[in-house]
Amino acid sequence: MQRLLITGGAGFIGSHSVEAARRAGWQVRVLDDLSTGDPRNLPADVELIAGDVADAAAAAQAVADCTAVLHLAALVSVPQSMAEPAATLRTNTTGTAVLIEAARQANVRRFVLASTCAVYGDLPGRKDEASPVQPLSPYAASKLMAEQWLQLYARAYGMETVIFRYFNVYGPRQRADSPYSGVIAKWCDAVQSSAPCIIFGDGEQTRDFVSVHDVAAANIAALAGDWRGEDGAWGGVFQVGVGVSVSLNQLLDTLQQAAGYPITREYRPARAGDIVHSAGSSDRLRQRGWQPRVDLETGLRELLRDW
Repeated sequence: MQRLLITGGAGFIGSHSVEAARRAGWQVRVLDDLSTGDPRNLPADVELIAGDVADAAAAAQAVADCTAVLHLAALVSVPQSMAEPAATLRTNTTGTAVLIEAARQANVRRFVLASTCAVYGDLPGRKDEASPVQPLSPYAASKLMAEQWLQLYARAYGMETVIFRYFNVYGPRQRADSPYSGVIAKWCDAVQSSAPCIIFGDGEQTRDFVSVHDVAAANIAALAGDWRGEDGAWGGVFQVGVGVSVSLNQLLDTLQQAAGYPITREYRPARAGDIVHSAGSSDRLRQRGWQPRVDLETGLRELLRDW
C-alpha cells in the first residue's frame, strides 16, 4: 500500500480528502498544525503529525517513506492575509518551498498543490488556466508564488507536480466559528440559529461554488496517471470549479429554498481585498475524466441537514 502525506488533513478539505484517499487504497499520513483543523475529523488509525509545514524538521518527518504529497495546509482567508501578510507569506509560500524540498530529498514521486482562483484578481470574464494573473491580496500573491515553486521543481528536478486552482469550496466540516470562515458556512450557521445572513457589499458579487466532495475526488485523481499540462510538462494548472457562477443574492435565494422558510438578510459595506466577480472553466479538468457530482441546492440541503 502506497503512503500519501496530506498537509492540512485535519481541516475542511483535508479531512474529506483523507477519506477519499483511503477509499482509493492509500495509506494516509497527516501533517497539520491544528490551528484550524480538528483531530476529530480524522479516522482513529490515520497517523497525525502535529507540526508546521514551514518547519524543516516536521516536513522531513512527514514526507518520509511517502509516494505522494497532497499539500492543502495554508492560511486561506483574504481578510486575514490583509491583516497578516507576513504570516500568510510564511505559511503559504515558505511552507510550500520547505515541504517540496523535503519531498524531493525523500524521493517523493508526485506533489499536488491546492491553489486558488484568487490569483486572477478582478480579471473580467470567465477565466481559464491561460488567463493573466493579477493578485489583489497577500493570500493570492502567496499562492501564486507557491505555484511557481512547483513549476520550478518540475523543470529543475523532474518532479511530477500538479497545481489545482480551487474556486469557492463548500461542504460539511467547514467551520463557521471564525471571522474568516467561508460565506456558506457562516450563513448555514446563521440560518440554524435564526440570525440574519450578513452580506458584505450589495450581494451582486459572483462566485463559482464547488462541493468539497467533488474537490476531494479531483485531489485523489491527481495522485495517479499522467497529469502533465498541455505542453507536455509537469507543473500544469487545473481549475477546480463547476463552471457556473451565482451571485450571493442568488445563493441566499437557493439557501432559503433549501431551508424552506424566509431568511433575514443584513447588508454591510464591502471588505477590502474581496474579489467582485469570479467565473471559471473546468474544461481542462473534465478532460481528465472529472465531473462535478453535487449541485448547489443538493449541497446546501446536505449542509443544513448535518449542521
